Amino acid sequence: MRTQMATEAGRSTAPSEDRAIVGPNLLAVLDGVTAKPETGCVHSVGWFADQLAAELLRFAHLDPAASLAEAIKQTGELHSDSCDLDHPDSPSAAVGLVQIKDDVLRYLVLGDATVVVDTKRELHVVSDTSTNRTAGADPGAVSHALTGEIPLPDVRRVAILSDGAARAVELFNLFEWPKALELMAENGPDDLIRKMRQVEKEDARLSIGRARRFLTTRRSSIWTASPGSMAAELSALDVVLRNACHVRLVEVRASRRAIVVDLTESERDRLRKAMAVRSLPGMVCACMGDVRFEVLDARRERLAVVLLHHGITLAWSDWDGHGVLADGRVLLRWLHEHGLTQRRIGKAEAPSWDEVADRLLNAQEPGRAAVLDPYQKVRT
Repeated sequence: MRTQMATEAGRSTAPSEDRAIVGPNLLAVLDGVTAKPETGCVHSVGWFADQLAAELLRFAHLDPAASLAEAIKQTGELHSDSCDLDHPDSPSAAVGLVQIKDDVLRYLVLGDATVVVDTKRELHVVSDTSTNRTAGADPGAVSHALTGEIPLPDVRRVAILSDGAARAVELFNLFEWPKALELMAENGPDDLIRKMRQVEKEDARLSIGRARRFLTTRRSSIWTASPGSMAAELSALDVVLRNACHVRLVEVRASRRAIVVDLTESERDRLRKAMAVRSLPGMVCACMGDVRFEVLDARRERLAVVLLHHGITLAWSDWDGHGVLADGRVLLRWLHEHGLTQRRIGKAEAPSWDEVADRLLNAQEPGRAAVLDPYQKVRT
C-alpha cells in the first residue's frame, strides 16, 4: 500500500482544524467544524480533532462505526467535567474513514467528508452534504453515517477528502472524479490543491478560507507526501504522544527498574521532539531492546508501548519495522535527565552518532531481523 497526504490551510493566520491519520488498518480524515464564538467548550477545535484522532487509532481494531462511536465517547469523557457537551456548537468534526480488515475494505462517512473508492468495475463516491450531523459529543450520531464494504481484491485505489478538498470536483468542476484520482496518483495530492488554488485566485468570490486536507491510497508500498515531507505513518506515533499524560520507563536488559514520569505540557513537547523519527527503512532488530516506553493517558491507561534499540531506532507495533530516530542523542539525554542511564544505550552518545547510525542502518536489508550493535559487526 502506498499512502500520500497533502494539506494546505486556507488562512496562514489560523491553524488547521483538520487531521489525517494512518493506523495499522485504518485511514481517516477529520475535518474540524470551524468554531463559533460560543461553544460551551474551553478547548479548541484542533484539540478536539487531536483527541478524536488518537481515540480512533486506539479503537482501530473495531469495525468503523463502533470505532468512531467509542472514539466520540472517550473524547467526550476527556472534557465532560470542564465543558458543556450539550451545547449545540460544541466542537465536532466531519469524518471520512476506511478500514482494511479480513480482506474487505469498509468505509464510513459522517458529515461532509468524501470517500472515493475506485474498483475494477466502478467508482464509488460517498459523501453526505444533506445533513449537519458530525462527530461531536453524541456517539449516537454515528447511526447517521453512510457505511459500506467492498472486497479488497476489487479495490484499485481510495481517496478521502475534506469538503474543502472535494470542492475541486464538486464545486469548481476542474475534473471528473476519475481524472482527479489519476492526477493525485501521478503528481501527488498537493497538485490538486495547487490547481484549485489557482482557480480561487482567479475567482476570489469562491474562496471561503477553509483548510483542505485529504489522503489518497493505492495498493503498493506505504509512503506519504505532505508539506515538510511529514509522513503520516510516522506522525501516527506523535498523535499518540500528544495525548500522553504519563510515561513509564522500564530498563529491559538490566535491573528492569521502572520510573514513571508525569508529563507537563512542556515536558510532553520535549518527549515528542526526542522521539521524532526520520524514516521507516523496513529494518528490524531481533534483540529485546534497551528501554520500554509505556505511554499512558490521564487515567493511566496504556496508549502505546515503544521500545528503544541502541539509542538509534524505535520499535512500535503500528509500524512495519523500526523507526529511525531523527537524533537519538536527544532521547538519550532526556532519559538521563529522568534518571535512566545505561552503559549499552549510552554508546550512542559518541560524537560520531550520525555516522554510526547511518553505517549500521545501511548494513541492513529491509525486513531482515538482526541484532544491531553500533560498534560491532552486524550479527544476523
